[in-house]
Amino acid sequence: MTPRSVPVTADEPKPYRNADGVLGLARTAEVNGEKVGEDPLSSMSRTFER
Repeated sequence: MTPRSVPVTADEPKPYRNADGVLGLARTAEVNGEKVGEDPLSSMSRTFER
C-alpha cells in the first residue's frame, strides 16, 4: 500500500469524532507488507493546543 492523501470536506469526518472532538480512526503501520503496529488516531501525541 502506498501512502496517499484524499481531500475531504470539513463535515465528512464528523461521524468519526469522539466526545472530545478527536478523530477515532484506526491506523496501522506496515513494513514490507507485515503489520508492525496499530493504534487509533485519537491516541496520537500532540505538541500543540487544540
